[in-house]
Amino acid sequence: MKDINLKELKNWELESLNGPIMLSWDVTNRCNFNCQHCLNRSNDCKAHDFSDELTDKECDMLVQQIIDVRPYSMCICGGEPTLRSNLFDIISKISKSGCKVNMVSNGYLIDEDYAQKLVEAGLFFLQISLDSIHPELHDKFRGRDGAFDAAVRALKILSKTNVVIATAMTPTKFNIHEFPEYVDFIRSLGCNYVRMMPILPMGRGYEHFKDLEPTAEQYLKFVVDIEKIKVKYPDFRVEWGDPLEHIYLAEYTKRTQPIVMEIRSNGDIGVSIYLPISVGNIRRHSIKEYWDGGYKHIWGHEEVKKLARSINTIEDFKKLSLRTWNIKRKTLDILED
Repeated sequence: MKDINLKELKNWELESLNGPIMLSWDVTNRCNFNCQHCLNRSNDCKAHDFSDELTDKECDMLVQQIIDVRPYSMCICGGEPTLRSNLFDIISKISKSGCKVNMVSNGYLIDEDYAQKLVEAGLFFLQISLDSIHPELHDKFRGRDGAFDAAVRALKILSKTNVVIATAMTPTKFNIHEFPEYVDFIRSLGCNYVRMMPILPMGRGYEHFKDLEPTAEQYLKFVVDIEKIKVKYPDFRVEWGDPLEHIYLAEYTKRTQPIVMEIRSNGDIGVSIYLPISVGNIRRHSIKEYWDGGYKHIWGHEEVKKLARSINTIEDFKKLSLRTWNIKRKTLDILED
């Protein structure tokens, strides 16, 4: 399957799509960690109604909807996806349809047996959270003793399979300086790919933002360190995720079509993981119905445009009072029930 360069897609190419190119599905908001930067406050019963999460039967319904719109790839997110009992079934059915299935995990439950089941289910890519080369620092940041050892174990196991692996590192003022040593360490585990994004003032990240955000000087040195790594290890992949990119690209290129459709653990369909807006729920209408009913041009919706225009920097996320975004979420009724 040919890789798609999303930045080179023209409006007419997006216009011809029958569904989203990519899907992001939070299969649960339960989590066995308590990460300081968690943007959706996973495992917080004050932020989530766990009894309202999709049942296994409803997951089967959603899986068929996903297969019907034929996305190029999808990401299984959370929460911690490995806490979902029907995870292997979800991965297997979607991967057999030809869609690349990716997943993010803290790795805590991934032992030899679990990894083999992921391989057999057809998982294409797995991202494991690892924020430091120092066990005590990673465990504190992730809120779980043994988190470091579990992540390292998972990476070692998966490096021997055909699953593409990467680590996820969130640069903070406490770990950003160790990036060169960090790269050497994960390479020793068989991992040649790291994905990073800045800490955001959202969820628990809002509470810890001042304590964790690196200084401008630290970020500058970090950029230099990344460039040195690219020279030292030409085959090593460093990916920096900009949470603002899809927002300002939609605004400044006048693009109304979305690249990713977000589905939350209760079936709500969101516009962006970073914006407190939903358009409906898969319990009421299918993905295809929402797509044809207005989601196909959701970035042209006046409410979405208004909110997007208010977000120009990471600091602007504070305006949305995102500590409670998962509770107080605006719903745009693009389909009438």
